Amino acid sequence: MSASSTNENKLHHFTAGAIGGVFSVASGHPFDTIKVRLQTMYRAPALGQRTFTGLADCGMQTIRHEGVAGLFKGLVPPMLAAVPSNASFFMGLAVGRSLFGKAQEDMSKTESFLSGCVGGCFLVLVHTPAERIKCILQTRQQNSSRSQLHNVWDCARTIVRQEGFSGFYRGACITAVRDVPTGGAYILTYYSLRNAMGGSDSSNEKDTGGSISGNSSKLSQAGTIMLAGGLAGMVDWTLSIAPDTLKSRVQTAPPGMYPRGARDALRDLMATEGPRGLFHGLSAVLLRSFISNAFCMLGYEFTLRLLSHANG
Repeated sequence: MSASSTNENKLHHFTAGAIGGVFSVASGHPFDTIKVRLQTMYRAPALGQRTFTGLADCGMQTIRHEGVAGLFKGLVPPMLAAVPSNASFFMGLAVGRSLFGKAQEDMSKTESFLSGCVGGCFLVLVHTPAERIKCILQTRQQNSSRSQLHNVWDCARTIVRQEGFSGFYRGACITAVRDVPTGGAYILTYYSLRNAMGGSDSSNEKDTGGSISGNSSKLSQAGTIMLAGGLAGMVDWTLSIAPDTLKSRVQTAPPGMYPRGARDALRDLMATEGPRGLFHGLSAVLLRSFISNAFCMLGYEFTLRLLSHANG
């Protein structure tokens, strides 16, 4: 493979990942809001006396107190970050594959896992500041009449004023603990499931034209991609939920509350809630991860194929 084709391939992955990220955020954000609120309900002063018994109760209380729009608070940061973060992840995945000099279908399970870990490293750089802002808005902007954080830009200015630019990267280490190994697990699971269900690239290159069977084949491929993506997302977040809970605590805590970051957050959580506290919001996470990753991989795969076909 020539250098020009390798660069072009990475650019394709970058573009396809950006589209997949938009699909992912748009479909999964309400469940992410519920997840963050369940994770931080004992440490979010703006919630007042509100606590939640579970996913459905959190959703109903949010809608009752804030309307449906309450489920979409904090949407701007992840949507703005969806393009660079997902684009970076999938470009990092392509970089990981290039280190082995192999296409995805020729990689071993270990190589596939490691290439996903490389993608996770790329992701952390963009994910951390976006999630810091998102989590603050989701847990503090509960009542517009009392809120001091009116939008993403106000939140960003407040972080800089109180903590400096380094404040955007509070929680970076625990974000890396969450995103790097699970990036590998995600890619390994997705491609293993997709290939097992007959959705490999080689099977998708058959020319079916515009026939009914061709349309049925495309629908079948879409279903396979979404099912594999959704299940891979559930595996990813089953592994991610504990470090993600600590990340949410660290990123939404007042300055100085956790001077040693995730270690102090873990000690505090264990003292007040016990091990179960690490898994608050798991049901919301799994539901959101299935939906958002199903649409993410659908957008990614089909954009990638369109770009490949357009390039000849």
